[in-house]
Amino acid sequence: MWVMNADKDAMKIWVAAWANSPGDGWMLAADIREGLLRRMRAEGLATQGFRIVDINAGTHPAAETSPS
Repeated sequence: MWVMNADKDAMKIWVAAWANSPGDGWMLAADIREGLLRRMRAEGLATQGFRIVDINAGTHPAAETSPS
C-alpha cells in the first residue's frame, strides 16, 4: 500500500495485490476495499457514504437466487 497524497481532509492510497485468476483478482479487490472501509469506520474515520453489503446474508440482489 502506498500513500499517494494526503492533506488535512483526505488521503489517496494505492493498494497492489496479486491473484491467480481474473475472478480471484476481482474478489480480492472487493475484499480489500471492504476491509479498508470496515477498519476506517472502526477507527472513527469518515468515508464517502459507501455501504458494505454482505452478499451472503441475502441483502444484495447478487445474493438472490432464482427458484429452481
